[in-house]
Order: sequence, then C-alpha cells, then structure tokens
Amino acid sequence: MKLKYNVLCIDDDLESLRTIKAQFSKINEEIGIVVDYHDINAKAGAREIERDDYVARMESEINRAFSTSTFDLIWIDLHLDIEVEGHELIRFIREHHTIYRPVIFYSAGNPSTQQKALEQLNEAAGKSGVLGRNILIAPRSGMERTLEEIAREMHREEQKVNQVRGMLMDQVSELDANIIKALSNPRVWSSIKAGNEAKLLKYVREDLLEARMKSATKTYEKVKGAEFEEARALIIGDVKLLDVYSKARLLKEILDVSDGMDRHALVLRDYLKEGGLNAIRNNYAHRTAEALAPDHSDAKCVAIRNDTRVQLENIRNILEAHA
Repeated sequence: MKLKYNVLCIDDDLESLRTIKAQFSKINEEIGIVVDYHDINAKAGAREIERDDYVARMESEINRAFSTSTFDLIWIDLHLDIEVEGHELIRFIREHHTIYRPVIFYSAGNPSTQQKALEQLNEAAGKSGVLGRNILIAPRSGMERTLEEIAREMHREEQKVNQVRGMLMDQVSELDANIIKALSNPRVWSSIKAGNEAKLLKYVREDLLEARMKSATKTYEKVKGAEFEEARALIIGDVKLLDVYSKARLLKEILDVSDGMDRHALVLRDYLKEGGLNAIRNNYAHRTAEALAPDHSDAKCVAIRNDTRVQLENIRNILEAHA
C-alpha cells in the first residue's frame, strides 16, 4: 500500500494538464494518497533548432528523472516539438528504463477531434512497436475518465490486506529508524529542561527497564545505580538496547520535558496510544489476513495512510529541530 504516486509528465504545453492533474490528485486524495508530478517541458528551447539536439535533451531529462524516482504512471503527449512524436520517447523509456510501467499516450488530435486523436495515437504507437506494451491510448478529451478508471483499479489493489501489511511494516520500520536517530543525538537530550533529569532517570529505570527486567537484566543492572549522565551515555551509545515500543515511549518522555517540543510529544503520544499506529501495526503483523478481513476497510486504509504520514513528518521535524 502506498502513501504517494509518482507521475512523469512529458508535454510541450504542461499548463494544459493543470485541470487533469487536479482531478487525478483529487481522486487519489480521497483514499489518502498524494500525487507528486515530475514535469518535463517538451517545448523546444530557443537554441534547439536541430531535431537531434531536442531529442538529446529529452532523453537526458528522462534519464535524470528515472535516476531519482520510480514512477507509477507516465503521461506522454503525441505531438511534441520539432516534429518529434511521443512514441519515440516511449520507445526510449521502454528500452532504457522500464518495460512495464503504465504509459498514458494522449493527443487532442490534429485536427482536434477525438476520432482523429485515436487514429493518430494508434498509428504512431503501432509503427514504433510500442503498441500493446502497457500503453494506454487516450484522446485528451477523455483523459480524465481514463485516469479515473486506472486510479480506481490501482486503489483496489492498494487496499488489500497484504498490501496494507507491507506498507505498515515498511513505514513503521522507517519511523523506528528515525526514533533511533533521535535518541542517539546528544542534542535531543541537551534540550531537556533543567530539573527534569531525576524524573526522566526514574522513568528509564522503573517504567522502561525494571518492568522489562527479565528480558533486559543486563541493561537494567547497568542503569540501576547510574547517575543521569551515565544512563544518558549508555542509551546514546546503544539505543537498540530498548525495544521498538520502549524507544518511542522514551523519546515521548524526553519531548514532554524539553523546550518547545510539546506539540511533537502530543503527536508521538497518538502513535503510542491504544488504537494508535503502533497498535495497528502490531495487529496487522500478528494476525492472519483471514482474521483481519472483517475489520479491514477502505476507511481504515485511509486512516492508516494519514496517520503514517503525520508520524513520519513529526519525527523528521524533531530531527531537524535538533540538527
């Protein structure tokens, strides 16, 4: 299950896609997916008089786009500049980058009629050998409908239990990795307001470690007689001494007694609470797909996406505040 779709757009009139982009984004936002558009301006530059120069730039920009992103959809116009046609760039993409990512190959038609657009698109795709290679032909006037059908189909796949489970495992692991990064950062600990050291030390000793003494005896023994600075150094040196849940609880406690971190602590509290993202993640991790099915719903998928996005943004903001 994804939080975001990446879409590559290649057109010599990108402004003409504004309404179509807005509509496609709206459809996806309904289920909590944001759309990130990577635009390649296919309008020839003042110095691009020769066809070869123009094609070289297009191919270079495509290479650059694929070097930094994985695209879920690719939109390419038929009629580009200097008599270059979109199917030439589709062939380049298929040969050098992806043989299966869906491509929406569209045109208004020349002259501008839906029938003419379909004829020209099919002819162009056929003669270049890309027809049938996951190329979806669409007149520009019908793009909104085509994209909505594609989005709905993608959503049906995204909302399946095993897709959601995979996303939770992936993104909660990302969140945990960033919590480790935060707890390993001395600046996070330095932001604790004076006078709270004893309270936090008591929390580390009793709430985190003593309660888990059977599984963390060695760690507890190290901290039991330690002063605050010793306990701090021990945890910074090896945050993995704590389990996933304990790390998040500790970071929340630190934020609670740190200057200007109240809002971030509240967000992390939502992660830890009963029914929060951590509990949802454990639920999906420890139950079969069959057992999860009765409670699994589109609404829950939307909530999971939104909560995941909020938690990841929160931990990144915490790290930035202590960079």
